[in-house]
Amino acid sequence: MGKKYRWLQRHWDRFLIGGYIFLIIYTTLVPFRFAKDPQYLLRKLSKIEWRLYFIHQGFYSGADILINVLLFVPLGFFLALHRQFRSLRELRLPDFFWITLQGMLVSGFVESLQIFTYNRHPSASDLFNNTLGTLLGALLFYACAPLLRTRIRPQVLSWFQGRPDNVMAALLVGMVLFVQLAPFDFGLNTHVLARQLRRFLADPWQVNLWFPSEFLVLFLLYAQLAYFLMRGLQQMGSPFLIRFWAGLALLALAVIMELIQFGVPDRRHSVLDVLAGWTAIVYATVHLRANNGNTVNASVVERDRPFFRMMALVYVLLIAYHLFAIPLMHWGDANALENWRYFVDPLAWLLRKDRMMTVVRLMEVATLFFPLGFFARYFLGKRFSRLTLLMGGVVFALMTEGLQIVSLPLAAHWSQIIAGALGMWAGLDFEGFYEELFRTKNAASAPKA
Repeated sequence: MGKKYRWLQRHWDRFLIGGYIFLIIYTTLVPFRFAKDPQYLLRKLSKIEWRLYFIHQGFYSGADILINVLLFVPLGFFLALHRQFRSLRELRLPDFFWITLQGMLVSGFVESLQIFTYNRHPSASDLFNNTLGTLLGALLFYACAPLLRTRIRPQVLSWFQGRPDNVMAALLVGMVLFVQLAPFDFGLNTHVLARQLRRFLADPWQVNLWFPSEFLVLFLLYAQLAYFLMRGLQQMGSPFLIRFWAGLALLALAVIMELIQFGVPDRRHSVLDVLAGWTAIVYATVHLRANNGNTVNASVVERDRPFFRMMALVYVLLIAYHLFAIPLMHWGDANALENWRYFVDPLAWLLRKDRMMTVVRLMEVATLFFPLGFFARYFLGKRFSRLTLLMGGVVFALMTEGLQIVSLPLAAHWSQIIAGALGMWAGLDFEGFYEELFRTKNAASAPKA
């Protein structure tokens, strides 16, 4: 079993906790507009509401209470899971105390960050509700622990133990959630949802300049998800009816993700996004059926080569459009000297008014370079070292940034090179993880709870 998979087995619980805390902090800072005026900060400090809502009624809405409690329930659940997993015993009263204290500390840190934002207001009620949510999450885990141990855990192990296709499918579900819900600036109120719905109904086939690249990204994600999931079900010996329902579930996932995006104001909503996912799912299913039985004596990694060739071709089209076609469409629209000054300015991304778009751009670049790292190592890993491939990715990032300097106004910045390098590194690492899963003779097992 490979080192990366063993690391995931040992630290998956910490990964869950760290990832969820990061998500809480991220959603707190969105849209990244920070207050710098000392007078404003002093006024905001003086207006912190220290009275709890159940003592002084009338200033706190029920929706706010519910959201603040529910936001920290998963954190309490994960902390309880981590504590029991590490101690190998049932939770006791002191464990609940430490879990609740950890949730309160995280909430206190988040509330202190809100002082420096324009759209958030810290209060003792938020701290209380977050802490209550952490405790409820821990109690939920304690109540569900017997069920988790006797029913759910064996099912999870039977699904993932020795079944690398299912592990890959689970990871790809996470990638679908990340890509389709970014930048995670959820507007969960009726006004935002109504506005998004009206915009969608006015033009359900909405297309803009970025549509081709988004279509290709969704095709890549859903094709690989369907490929590994359906092959995993085949290897488990699942009957046709189970695979049929799994295919319908994948088709439904594309629809559900588009519906969830109505709560993300910065996302474009179109029926074509759903069709992109459906097209990819159908292609992967047909490809798997057409190649079933071919290259029987080859390793799984080698049998995947025809499929990954097609995925690499789609990725080349994505890169060609996103990083080259769009800048060429705007050739001559930008002031190269002004763009260069912005590119080398170390604090430009901090001082720029629309920091949300800066963060979105960094996410886009990292996401675009992730497949580059994967495909580069998959097809060229035997000829070149990982460091050489990473340096090649950095050079490619420099080239694309140079093209944007002379074409798109204030689009290129040195921080995007770092984002591209990180995406490339993650893709290289993920390909190594993929090979460890499929090349090992002893089947890899899932994390044990």
